[in-house]
Amino acid sequence: ATHHPCQLPRVTCKRVGSACVRTMAMADPCEPFRSSSRRGLTRACYGAIWAAQCTTEYWREHWHSNSETLAVYTYEEAIADVRNNRHHRCWPHSDEAENCQVAVNWLDFATSMAFTGFLPERSRVPLLGDEEFVDMVEATRFSCPVRSMLLRLLLQRMPQVLTNSSRRLAHIKMMHVGVPINVLRQFMLSNSFSRLVGQTGLFGPLKTAAEAPWHRELDGTGLAGVDECAKTGREVPSPQDFELGRTNSSSSSSSPRRSCTHLLATFYRQRDPGLDHALTKRWLDAASTADADADDSKAKSLMRVSALLAQVDLLRNLGDGPGSLLKQAGEELRAFLRRTTDWDSWMLPSRGPPQHLVFHFLDKLSLQLVVDVVVDPPNPMPSEDMLGRAMGPAINQVKMSVLPDRDIISDHIRRTGTFHCPFTFKQQLLEAAAQSFNNAGVSDGEVLRVVEVGGFLGDCILWATAWLGPSRIRALEVEPVGAATSRFRESVARNGFSDSVEVRTEPLGDGGPALFVAAAGGGGAAPANPNYYLTAAHGRGGGGTSGDESGVPRSVSGGAALLRPRALDEVLLGWGELPEGAFVDFVRVKASGFEALIVAGLHRHLAARRVRRLFAETGIEPAKKIKQFMSQWPDYELDERWGKVAGHALLVYRLHAGAGS
Repeated sequence: ATHHPCQLPRVTCKRVGSACVRTMAMADPCEPFRSSSRRGLTRACYGAIWAAQCTTEYWREHWHSNSETLAVYTYEEAIADVRNNRHHRCWPHSDEAENCQVAVNWLDFATSMAFTGFLPERSRVPLLGDEEFVDMVEATRFSCPVRSMLLRLLLQRMPQVLTNSSRRLAHIKMMHVGVPINVLRQFMLSNSFSRLVGQTGLFGPLKTAAEAPWHRELDGTGLAGVDECAKTGREVPSPQDFELGRTNSSSSSSSPRRSCTHLLATFYRQRDPGLDHALTKRWLDAASTADADADDSKAKSLMRVSALLAQVDLLRNLGDGPGSLLKQAGEELRAFLRRTTDWDSWMLPSRGPPQHLVFHFLDKLSLQLVVDVVVDPPNPMPSEDMLGRAMGPAINQVKMSVLPDRDIISDHIRRTGTFHCPFTFKQQLLEAAAQSFNNAGVSDGEVLRVVEVGGFLGDCILWATAWLGPSRIRALEVEPVGAATSRFRESVARNGFSDSVEVRTEPLGDGGPALFVAAAGGGGAAPANPNYYLTAAHGRGGGGTSGDESGVPRSVSGGAALLRPRALDEVLLGWGELPEGAFVDFVRVKASGFEALIVAGLHRHLAARRVRRLFAETGIEPAKKIKQFMSQWPDYELDERWGKVAGHALLVYRLHAGAGS
């Protein structure tokens, strides 16, 4: 009796609330088969054998499809058949902890994909196998019921995270109806608030479920998400218009519309370092006034908890402790859950955007800001003859700072503890190192010079510095997103790489006279998502500036910044680690479609044969432009080992040996 009694076949028992009761007194269905080699196994016996070993209920489908074969099994043969299915649809009882972790990881991953919009219908890449979802729900329903409930909640509210086949299988099993949402209420009331804040795969799915109705409204208008809506400043047709949980009096009563400058846009615009303290204080003051109306009182309670959590988030991201604010927020949220019977309709609305940010900030507070990352080798590992002295990492683990909210790169690093750096970069870096360090006459004091454009959090440069050792490399990172470069500088300093790595925050172009126009958010504010904001350095201060350390000329007018991005040639001329006549051993360019422009801005160094290896990760059309541009220098050879990967082009150009020496 080491397993839950409700894990017996359904023919013998059922679950009633939190108890398990037998529906009938029934003899062991396998009794006639245990002590003999009798064949003619019954369906009930096969179900009992499966339930004794597996947490899923796939045995029903398996029996339905293979009953003629299974019915002639002996008892021992049936046990062997179940064990053989463990690699497929049987999730063993002995792996319950592992099964729960699988569910936690998938919920966290699905939250990231839902936020960024890279869902199966758009990316054509499923987040998991067709049958895995229903098996995961069944395998976790007793060992971690909250996660099992959250899986079903996403199926119900955000079915886009699943493929059509997964949804169909889940609907057949009726997993989209009767979601036991009160399991969550009991879980939040029975655990300490400090323990809840540290949970992974809990508040992210709840945030996604709370936003799902609003995303459906946006989809009907052609907007990709809250971020795009906030950038445009548009209004979206909707039954009501809420601003901080209250009806917006400026909306027309005959044709109400919801503005993209609502509460969610405020949250996404100020993710780093967090919501402005003066704003959250105004929310607290407004939510603290007494209100006789019960609904207004509930809305104010949630806004008050949201404001308290926002202040905790801001303090945390600035490196300060939360003091008593986190405890106060927890007490007020518990009080709301105890006195509000319809809490789920308030916290998980069925239409429009949520009128609170409780789940959003609890999700942010559950995310690591600094991650221990393993310096893993390329897979497959290049040969020893090619690598020479670079067969293993000089430093086995580094501490990496990541963004304080959801982001594909940051979430990958948090979830896996590995760099989000492609194999191609690692392979090319090690080949470049072998070429440089193994040349005759090169002393131990020589270094590898590496330049990366568009490295975001600097994963690849951190990997290269840790693998080779900080004394063997000099690296330059050029990245336009200030929120990312500020974290990269933290990572560099934290690991003692400051003498080896330099970071610049600026966008790059071809150095031409044309001005680039980068749209700001509605009303001229910073856009909700900093990932593609190229006009100003956004670090811990959050807002844009009229210039940054790059000295790029810019002006601001009407919420848009006009600027002339420098060419990479100009940047390299000011890099102190590149003496006159020296080579850049490796240049990597990955810039969201601007790769051809940036490579064109490297014209002078390429023409002088001062770049030994160029690696561009780009789209198919920019790749054609790069190939045409590089054709003017026959000393650069395109490495044909690479090519197209999932609709992208990997271009690797190597300088012929002896050219430019």
